[in-house]
Amino acid sequence: MKCDVLVIGAGPAGSSAAYWLARFGASVILADKARFPRDKPCGDGLTPGVEDMLISMGLGDFLHNHGKPIQGIHLFYPEHPRTTIKFESSGESNRRGWVIPRFLLDDALRRSASSAGALFLPDFSARAPIYKHSRLEGVLGNQGKQEIKIRTHLVIVATGANRTFIQSAGLCAFCPPEALASRTYLEGLSNLDDFIQVYLDRGLIPGYAWVFPTGEDRANIGCGVILNGRSAQEGSRQLRSCMRQFLRSLYGGKDPVHEKPKGYPIRSDFPSAPLVASGMLIVGEAAGLVDPITGEGIGLALRSGWLAARVASYALSVGDFTTLPLKVYEDALRHMFGEYFVGARQFLSWLDEPGVTDRIIQESKSNPAVSRALKLAIIDKSPRQGMLALKEML
Repeated sequence: MKCDVLVIGAGPAGSSAAYWLARFGASVILADKARFPRDKPCGDGLTPGVEDMLISMGLGDFLHNHGKPIQGIHLFYPEHPRTTIKFESSGESNRRGWVIPRFLLDDALRRSASSAGALFLPDFSARAPIYKHSRLEGVLGNQGKQEIKIRTHLVIVATGANRTFIQSAGLCAFCPPEALASRTYLEGLSNLDDFIQVYLDRGLIPGYAWVFPTGEDRANIGCGVILNGRSAQEGSRQLRSCMRQFLRSLYGGKDPVHEKPKGYPIRSDFPSAPLVASGMLIVGEAAGLVDPITGEGIGLALRSGWLAARVASYALSVGDFTTLPLKVYEDALRHMFGEYFVGARQFLSWLDEPGVTDRIIQESKSNPAVSRALKLAIIDKSPRQGMLALKEML
């Protein structure tokens, strides 16, 4: 098999890259180890701004028909009334988020890429890149029991939290994820509206628990924990315990009927994760592009896929697939998101200091400025300014 660009992984980042490359006129193979549709454990939340990207990919009607529009966040603190933060801000009249199950979204994105001209190759497990005289010539993999070599000029790696292929290329050593999360779906809920619910509990902070409505009485329920140097085993034990307690709290101490929670790792180590190599671009969560504060990665995945497609298209036009022209991708990503990721990690580190969270929770009961500062940090993507505002009032 042969193509201009091979995209490994058909999640949001990979499908975005394949869609735009096909639109730009490249021959593209979009490969994935799974057959679609397939489930993907996730919070299913889309932040404001993602809607425009999906519309640009021809998925506006799909989103409106299958997604749940979200107007903001209800924040719940222990023993305090809820705080509501709306997405709307000055100058933006229709700034909203969405919740849509990844089972539906990822398949729609994959079909969009196929409609644009990308060839979808399911059941393909990429094993290792093939080099000749230090130049990428293709990828070796398996489709079922059959070994396949795909000759290509460029590879876009969109394998999510799984970095096995990147490791096989010698671009990074094994590294544990930064956070763990778990989610399930519940039906028969009566307290849902057009807001997602976020629960800040001392046992989870700087992680959180959530209720993301997917319909009138159905929601994605989950918890996330940041490891902070702990082992994955320790984090998993804490996550299971918090998930059990949270599910019971939603049902007044009873055990609700639900599907078995599915856990998943989260990588948010951008920009220290590998992003570029000769003949290779790395996108989405494989590049550590998951919001350190919220754990949301779909919007970042779509953007990085679009940017990688632009850079790859240029490399194809000039016939240069070395690191030098591809580094434009890395430089652009750092310019777009580097400052935010640094500020977000500082914000989380500060929240983890003894007594800080308790003070914020206490002040939130009577001080609306706390909500404004949290909105600045979390929704308006200005964590440093939000942290400074909170420090000043505390």
